[in-house]
Amino acid sequence: MFALVLGTVVERLRRQRAMTQTALALKVGGSQAVISRIESGKMQPDALMYGKLATAFGMTVQGLDEQVKEAVTATKRAAQAVSERGTSADEVMATVGLLALGGLIAFAVAALLDGSVQLPKPKV
Repeated sequence: MFALVLGTVVERLRRQRAMTQTALALKVGGSQAVISRIESGKMQPDALMYGKLATAFGMTVQGLDEQVKEAVTATKRAAQAVSERGTSADEVMATVGLLALGGLIAFAVAALLDGSVQLPKPKV
């Protein structure tokens, strides 16, 4: 799940800055194919690439890491919100399938980074 969330965050940040995958690749010294693989969750960047991505977005590594952690938390909250039986977020994500999980992650990241949607607070 981490790679999918990271990829979605990278894509959202890139689009917010009106960059193409090629433009981002040039900034980080990689290829468009590498950026595509990161954004699709098929590849996780190594520590050096992670740092270059953060810099390309005008962030620190800690700032990017915080965005990703918040997106993981938002995704888990969204998964719990769609569960009708009080199922844990991990159980929901295990059963919804990859396609649905991608949509859930996109929703949670959009809500987090755009502020356009308020996710429900976790039940205590």
